Amino acid sequence: MKSIKAKLIVYFSVIIFLSSIIIGFISILRATESLTNEVEKALGSLAFDAARLTESRIETQKKTLLMIAMREDIKSMNWEIQQPILQRQIKNTNFLDIAVVQPDGTAYYSTGTTSKLREMEYVRKAFSGETYISDLLIDSTTGEIVVMYAAPIERDGKVVGALIGRREGEALNRITDDSGYGESGYAYMINLKGTVVAHPDRNKVHNQWNPINEVKNDESLKSVSTSAATSFA
Repeated sequence: MKSIKAKLIVYFSVIIFLSSIIIGFISILRATESLTNEVEKALGSLAFDAARLTESRIETQKKTLLMIAMREDIKSMNWEIQQPILQRQIKNTNFLDIAVVQPDGTAYYSTGTTSKLREMEYVRKAFSGETYISDLLIDSTTGEIVVMYAAPIERDGKVVGALIGRREGEALNRITDDSGYGESGYAYMINLKGTVVAHPDRNKVHNQWNPINEVKNDESLKSVSTSAATSFA
């Protein structure tokens, strides 16, 4: 009798123990799933807020440049009149420099330097009547990463020139630097081609790192590449 009782006690103890393990495991899975969902929602919210902030700042700069382009003294296309106006505007904006581009593609900067920009996409867009922002570019004179804004200069319904503004590319990095998650999480930004335009590792930005292209040589980047591709598909 004692032997049977002991066996039953052991039997039920094992059942209770296994049941506890199973219930605990299920609880952990549900808690993990719930936590993952909350983290995903939080990350989605952070990404949305960062995107809205970026869009807002870009639109502000575009409108600032467009307002300058609409001034009558800028519309005159007389450089002797335009240059002192641009020099004053530099102090009131976040642009590193502003230039007027003549129809032949010659850009006259407020500092007095000139440059041939006829083939640059942002200049072509401005001459087609569009206010435009470029991808990140490497400044040929300073080697710094910059973003170029462009707006048409119109007079009597015709585009007679373009106004361009150079902005430091670091401005995008400052947005992502403030958008990390937790202690070790970080944010980065890509353009429509999948090229990184803002990242805690500045070398990736300067080298125009593209995870979609790099995955061909490094399989460990597959998840990052997939995420990047999905972001703008």
